Amino acid sequence: MTIKPGEAPPVEILLVEDNPGDYRLTQEALREGKVYNNLHWAQDGVEALDFLHKRGKYKEAVVEYQRVISDFPATDSVPAAHYKLGQTYMALKQNDLARKQFDTLMQTFPRSNEATLAKQALDRLK
Repeated sequence: MTIKPGEAPPVEILLVEDNPGDYRLTQEALREGKVYNNLHWAQDGVEALDFLHKRGKYKEAVVEYQRVISDFPATDSVPAAHYKLGQTYMALKQNDLARKQFDTLMQTFPRSNEATLAKQALDRLK
């Protein structure tokens, strides 16, 4: 059964896919299946997390930032994940958790650009 536009809101889809060809195939499949949707495309996990954060999906973003930190500890994405997790806690008014995240970032990655940003964020929280 296909729901016509106007009868129900579109299905929100966040596709995390680094291959533009697969993105186009997904668009075609949704169109052919007559799935009324808003397809959002992120080319990697960090881009997807930014999308969730900007849309105010803070609780979902927390889970995903934590996953990046725990599942990919040796990647270059971890300092950014710590910083954005701290920002997300600030948005949720969980300032103690934000401080802890920023402190962890500054201790673990002291030479990163994100550590500098974390220091600035901590100064704003005082």
